[in-house]
This record gives sequence, structure tokens and C-alpha cells, in this order.
Amino acid sequence: MLNKRVGILLATYNGEKYISDQVNSILNQTYKNWTLLIHDDGSKDGTIEIIKEFVKKYPEKIILWEDGKTLGGSKENFAHLLNIAKKEFDFDYVMFCDQDDVWLPKKIEITLKKFVEIEKRSQKETPIIVHTDLKVVDEDLNIIADSFWCYQKINPFNVKLSCLILENVVTGCAMMMNKALIDKVHFIPKDALVHDWWITLVCAALGGEIFPIFEPLVLYRQHGTNSIGAKDFTILGVLKRFRRNPYQTFKNALEKSKRIKKQNIALANYLESELNVKNELLLKYKKSCNNPLKRKIFYMKNKCLCGYPLKKFLKLIFC
Repeated sequence: MLNKRVGILLATYNGEKYISDQVNSILNQTYKNWTLLIHDDGSKDGTIEIIKEFVKKYPEKIILWEDGKTLGGSKENFAHLLNIAKKEFDFDYVMFCDQDDVWLPKKIEITLKKFVEIEKRSQKETPIIVHTDLKVVDEDLNIIADSFWCYQKINPFNVKLSCLILENVVTGCAMMMNKALIDKVHFIPKDALVHDWWITLVCAALGGEIFPIFEPLVLYRQHGTNSIGAKDFTILGVLKRFRRNPYQTFKNALEKSKRIKKQNIALANYLESELNVKNELLLKYKKSCNNPLKRKIFYMKNKCLCGYPLKKFLKLIFC
């Protein structure tokens, strides 16, 4: 296992408050054959200066890719990093890294061990994702929830494409992907909601394998500037958000449903044009997607309404 080279992709933007905690947690990993590749998206604070100090101390481990490009968002920044990793490096596996989290010391080691175990019984060209649970913490790393999956009511076994077209169960900062999958992600389109969901969809649509590790290996920090955060998905938690701002909550749900539709259509088109693959489920989806009634019938016929009962209900109403 020690000869497996792991690329860790870290997208940064105005992250001076937490970036040192994250980089130090990677330096403290028990598995050492990794390279940390960083691209900044035009930070206005001291993020770059902090990163450069780490690069000076650990030039053989940490690379700051300075090309002057400003991408305008974390999805685009991660897509750019993945493209650099494919063209300039020869990683066996890739992991994504958020600037404000903390990795527990055995994150890479445990994930990679699972990967090696899976690959012994899989074909070399099989796209594979291994992902772990996370601990939800506040900005001072005090625990909010011991399990992100329980907190968000996520079932990590819902990895069929029929389920994934409506809900992602793989968190980017908790996932590892193999070379077979890296090679299939030619780009991440503008209609993708987030990079991790898109990559998970591609993996599932190609008949790849997605495996969960139930041990939380990331401290998933929640703070005021999170671009995407963890939300309590109990009935009470949903009602609290609705009561706080019913109009905005309703508007956000409708907007997300529109974006999910665009993402699924983009996936069908991507598979056909880039990978020469026609996925029957997605072709059926495209035929039904412009008619709300037909679309809901499609969801029920194809068992797309997976997971927690409240989520099933909201998917049926809004998607």
C-alpha cells in the first residue's frame, strides 16, 4: 500500500482563519505518500502568505499552483485542480480537501486500506469511490453531531443512480477516487450543482462502485462563511428553518429542484458526447423531465424517492 501516491486537492479562498489547522492535520496523517496541491481563487486576506510559509517548510509535500486564474467558486476551483492533477501529476488516487475542516490522523490510511481491499476483487478499469462519515463541529471544533450522516439523515447505501439523481450521499472532503474514475471526469459542467455530486453521478452512471466507511474521519467545521453547511434534517429542524424565513426556504427548494433537473440533463448529455455511453435511466428521465406529472411518475416507477421519509416527501413535492 505504501507505494500508492495520493493527490490531495485543496481549493482556497479567504481561508486565513482556519487554513493552518487543515494543513497541519494533513501533515499529521499516518500515511505519508501524498502530495498536497493547492490553488487559490483570488484571496484578499492572508491565505496565500500562510500557504507559502508551509511550502517553504515542506516543499517536497506541498505545492501552491500559481497561474493567476480566478475561477469564481469552489466547484470551479476544484474542477481546475482536478484538471491540473490529471495533466501534470500521476496520482493513483485523488482526495478533495476543504480549507476549514480538520482531518483526523488516520483518514488517508483507513480510506486507502479499504480501497486496496476493494481493488483486489474489482477490475482495474472499474471507477471507484470510497467515502467516510464526518463529525459536525462548530468553529471552535466543539462537536455538534458525532455523525454527519445521522445529522443530515443520509443513507450512504443509497448509491444507485436512481437515488443519486435526487440526492447526493458522498461528501467531497470525505471521498477518495481512483484513476479509473479520474480519467472519466473530463470536466465539471456549469450545470453541476457541486463537484462531489457530479463525480458521484458519473461513477454510478458508469456502473462504478461506491463504498462507505462508517467511521467519521473529518471534523466538518460549521461557521458563518461556509459555502455549503450541514443542516439538521429532523422534522423540527426543517420546521425551524421554514418558520425563520418561509419565503426564502420555499424559493431555495424550488431553485434547487430546477438545478437538479439541469444537472441530470447535463449528465445524460455528458455521458453520450464525452464517454459514448447511453444510460437508459437518464434517457427516460430526459423524456419526462419537462412535465411535472410525468417526472413524478418516473421517480416512483424507478424508485428514485430513497431515504428518510421526510426527504422522500420533499423530493416528491419539489422535484
